[in-house]
Order: sequence, then structure tokens, then C-alpha cells
Amino acid sequence: MMNIKNITSILAALLVPTTLVDAAVIWNEATDGLLNRTPGSTQVPAIGSTVIGMNEVIGEAQVVPRVGGNFTNFPDHFSVTIPLNQELVGLTISATADYPGDAFGGFYASASGAYDGQGNLGTWQFNSVPAVHDIFADLSIVTPLAAGTYSMNIYPLSNASGQGGTLSYTVQLETMQVPEPSAALLLCFSSFAVVLRRSRT
Repeated sequence: MMNIKNITSILAALLVPTTLVDAAVIWNEATDGLLNRTPGSTQVPAIGSTVIGMNEVIGEAQVVPRVGGNFTNFPDHFSVTIPLNQELVGLTISATADYPGDAFGGFYASASGAYDGQGNLGTWQFNSVPAVHDIFADLSIVTPLAAGTYSMNIYPLSNASGQGGTLSYTVQLETMQVPEPSAALLLCFSSFAVVLRRSRT
């Protein structure tokens, strides 16, 4: 008869996370189109769904100088879907700029949050670039996020009067497959329940 120790060992082996597949570029502005939302528009560009593993979004956002030392920024916005068999376990952004700049943005648990703030999970900020930010750490997200549609916005800023340019960024979304109970796992749970029941009689 299987004892509790043996059953526990089997359960631990069955619950080992699934190995991640290779990374994928799910959107590149250079080939897939711009992600900057037209001023006044309520539409947030949807870039599709993630695959299991590392997913990249590559883009550029601009800062244009104006008379008087001010500037106009052209932020990027996008929404992405995490499929039902996945969970989001990591989110980072890296950026460089050809001008003295910084950037900030938000992360939202909704398709429209990058426009209307719905499902706001928090904001992040670069004080200078080049830089790399762990957005999960910045927003104190310590557990995986469930399947669903999320959105981001990326606002480039200039910290030098009258100077503008291009902020180049890469967003990385890391996902893992949600473990599904197998027949063997269910059998082990059943056996475990039987052992516990017998041990109490």
C-alpha cells in the first residue's frame, strides 16, 4: 500500500512547472505598424495573444520640441491577451533614447485601461535612459496574473528644454502554462484521500 510520504513525492513531481518555449516577438512597430494612439481616439491597438515563454513588443515613441521650450509627446499604447492556458509571471521594459530623456507609463487589467484607466494596476517611471525596469517589482506584483486582456502605455518625456527625439523600447512579457490536473494526479489525490480516511479509522 502507498503511504503518505510516497504519495507526497509523486504529487511534487507532477506539479513541476512546464518548461518554457522559445521567445517570440509578438509586435514590432517597424514591420507590424505604429502603436501610437491618435490624439482624441479611444482606441487602444490590440497586438494579439502571448505564447508560452518570453514575448517581446518592440517600438518607438517620440518627443517633439515646441516653441518656448515645451514639447509634445507621442506615447505608445497597446493591449495584449493572455490566453486561458497561460498566466503572466513577469513584465519588464528596457529603453534607450537619442536625447536627454525619461519616460513613464501605466499597466492595466483591461483592454481599454491605457486610454481610460480602467483596471489600473499602477504606474512606473524612468528617471533617465538607458534603463531597464522590472515593472512587476515596481508595482509590487508578487503573484502571477491570470489569463485576460491587459494594456500598457509608454510616455516619453524630455528632461532638457527644447530637446526631443526618439525613445526606443522593448517590453518583455513572460508567461507560463497553467498546470492542468492529469489522470495520474487525480488518481494520487484519490489515493491520498483513501489513506487519510483509513488513518483516521
